Amino acid sequence: MTEASTLPADTEDGNAQTRLMPQGRDVAIGGSPLLFYAVGRDKLVSVSPEGAAHFIEECRLMEMVVEDHQSALAELSAANSNYVALMMSARRDHRFLMDKQLLQTAIVQAQHKVEDKNRVLKSVIEPLTNLSSDTNKVMELIPIRRGESSAEYFRLAYVRSHIIMAFAEEILLPRGNVDASESVMTDGLVDWEKLRSQLEEFATTGKIQIDFPWFDDWLKKEETTIDLFKWSKALNENLKYSHSIVSGEEHDRDSYRVELSAEAQLMRWTSGASGLSGEINPFEGTAFLKADAKAELVLAQAKATVDFYTPVGGLMLACELPGGQVMDLGMIRCRTLIAGAGGVGASIAAELNLNIEVSEERLQANGVPGELVSFGLPGEQRVILRENDSNHAANNEVSVGMEAFAGGKMDASMGVQLEWKSPEEGNTFQPFAKAVAGRGVLAGAGFTVDFHVRYEEGKFRISARAGACLGFGSKGKIDFEVDTDLLMEFVKWVVYQLKNIDYGKLIFIDDGAYYALSNIVAASSVSGEAVWNYLEDRVKEVSDVVQEYFYGIVDGANLAARRGDFSEKINEDLMILKHTTPDAKGMIIYWLMQTNAFDRMYPGNRDLEGWWESPSLFGFMNDRKEAVMNVLRLIQSKSELRSVMKRVVPRVGEVIDLREGQRIVEAFLAKGEKNLPPPLSSHYESDFLYLRARLRENASIGTEVYRNDSRDYFTQASVSSNFRKPCENMSDCVVY
Repeated sequence: MTEASTLPADTEDGNAQTRLMPQGRDVAIGGSPLLFYAVGRDKLVSVSPEGAAHFIEECRLMEMVVEDHQSALAELSAANSNYVALMMSARRDHRFLMDKQLLQTAIVQAQHKVEDKNRVLKSVIEPLTNLSSDTNKVMELIPIRRGESSAEYFRLAYVRSHIIMAFAEEILLPRGNVDASESVMTDGLVDWEKLRSQLEEFATTGKIQIDFPWFDDWLKKEETTIDLFKWSKALNENLKYSHSIVSGEEHDRDSYRVELSAEAQLMRWTSGASGLSGEINPFEGTAFLKADAKAELVLAQAKATVDFYTPVGGLMLACELPGGQVMDLGMIRCRTLIAGAGGVGASIAAELNLNIEVSEERLQANGVPGELVSFGLPGEQRVILRENDSNHAANNEVSVGMEAFAGGKMDASMGVQLEWKSPEEGNTFQPFAKAVAGRGVLAGAGFTVDFHVRYEEGKFRISARAGACLGFGSKGKIDFEVDTDLLMEFVKWVVYQLKNIDYGKLIFIDDGAYYALSNIVAASSVSGEAVWNYLEDRVKEVSDVVQEYFYGIVDGANLAARRGDFSEKINEDLMILKHTTPDAKGMIIYWLMQTNAFDRMYPGNRDLEGWWESPSLFGFMNDRKEAVMNVLRLIQSKSELRSVMKRVVPRVGEVIDLREGQRIVEAFLAKGEKNLPPPLSSHYESDFLYLRARLRENASIGTEVYRNDSRDYFTQASVSSNFRKPCENMSDCVVY
């Protein structure tokens, strides 16, 4: 067995008490029993001299399995981070290929190491019983006496009760209670005076005077030299640390209290609080609760907040088209924050999957065995969405948790935000939807669809199989929703999914949700109002409100100026239509072409130069035509053009024949034109022909939307070099 740091005991007056020597030393056995304070049990634990060697072995094992596991997690995290950084760099030389190969090997080795070390850790946990049981659990022990030492900190050991009870004895302290918090706690803190008073009463018993004759002298020592005092002080001070990612009402300073329960001890052990070496404060150590995660621990309270991104580097979302062709849509990932306590925190630290149930807008969780490592390189995971996919059997079975994590009383709060890799933000991940407790996070059984977008109760909602977002190995489903502050980012995500699939049908979006989005962005773009102003409870209500808006600016003489403003806004900045769908573009073009007699006389609808001489000589409503052309200048491919031409209709969801749509647009652009050179004719009809000729056959994948008459558009690669690259960036937190 690999040796770890051990717990030195003291010897006095030549009495050869059992001595736990530093690493690599022999262990001498003899003398009086070892004596420990059992945290949270109001008991002392006496270890016989004959059982000292077994006790040392158990302490070393409990420390070793956690340290080895955390070391492996740190190794994997570093390898993943270095690989993603390399892939995001511009380097592509021979040295790049060598470094890539080395890091790929390092990642695979680290993944196997994590799996192996986690298996060992779980084998140690497996025999433990339910947290509600006192028969077999992790015990937190503080040595009562050890040799004089200049060490600033105390010793802290962990053992399993069923192992040491074979060679140890539990001694109930005076005024002992089932719940130690009632006997040694005051106002949520460990009360040293109460604890010392218990020990002083214990010193008067006959047993202590016989087995531990040194106990009276130990009580007279300066308290700052006593490990038990150092432990109580460090535990209380741990509550005062500042926290950057722990937030919410349940984390208010007034709610902080030291936890001494078996559940809390289990969490502290799995988080690496063992302090056998005595070289550091066990409550100030850095723990890797998950690979690639930022963890914040309040070990005194047995609370942990974990902030992590999954899968590492991103997950490629793909879509199967009719005919079997698979198109990559772009990368997504999840940012997950779990604020857990007790058994939940221990489950996270032990890298178990979580069996999570929603209850009154809280999440209750316990650890369940499951797949730990998703083998593969960062950014290489891929989920293919298929229409009417029935390959996934509904999972109606409740996962059976490891016994050691069952029966706990503490809950977890959890938030997950869904992010996409945006070409408009330097190909970094940006949040566009979020899930919180109360909306069924990881709670649904029988869910068989990988990814599904719908519109209900005035919000866009996304239901996803956990494995489609968090990566392979995750179970259940996640329900996301798009709040008003995320709505524009959600719109961008949809628009770029359409572009990357060359404006085919996004099979994972309900028709109603797609129509609602198209209506909302159409009205918002031309009105200048925020997108959320057009949210209504139902899809039809959204459509009716948008129709009312467009009919309102087209009908009547007194609104001729508003109709002029409609086209003027587009002409001043056509990029206001950058994030419109083909359906929205088609509807906007339709309403731009609607005119009446009043519009023919309104100067804002045409160039003023020469207008007084002849209203017909220089074309017909040139500003409107220019606005139509500007809408068309944001079309990204011939496929999108065909889609737009079939949707030159008054209402989103209606479709006409492609040739009919093209004829209508050509006829409007040709109105009032003369077959004469400029400036005698504006030639918008010819411009439309040139535009159709210059469009790409297929939209560029993974690149930004540009005007199709710009240099940026013509120089785009077929597929962006960043499209399939993994990415690792910090994002804004939107769930707390």
